[in-house]
Amino acid sequence: MSYIKTLVLLATLGWSLGAVGQQANANGKWVGTTPSVAGGDDINIEVTINDSAGTWMPAASGRVGRVNPCFKKEYPLTVSGDPAVALELDVKGSSALAGCPDFVVRLKRVDDKTFDGLVGTQERPIRLTRR
Repeated sequence: MSYIKTLVLLATLGWSLGAVGQQANANGKWVGTTPSVAGGDDINIEVTINDSAGTWMPAASGRVGRVNPCFKKEYPLTVSGDPAVALELDVKGSSALAGCPDFVVRLKRVDDKTFDGLVGTQERPIRLTRR
């Protein structure tokens, strides 16, 4: 094999491995919804993931969103699991504001742009989509 063909092959292999690594990466901004525990409108969620840490920010419309001080606060979270398959987000709402909930979110990867899973102790459904 010639020197140039070898370089082209190595460059192509390197690019392919880089693309696979990017697909398995969950870093970035995600948005989604989950049903309210009390019923009513869904809770909108914004999640930012950066390797093993990130933030979770819930928001609700209407009266619930106005009277609940836990909404529109960024909760810190830690991330574990294999981002190519499934993630577990350990969300610490009480670190953002005393009295806000701490909970775990379990997510499985659907494709490169979507995670499906369950949130909290009530096992409410959640779907996050890459923004």
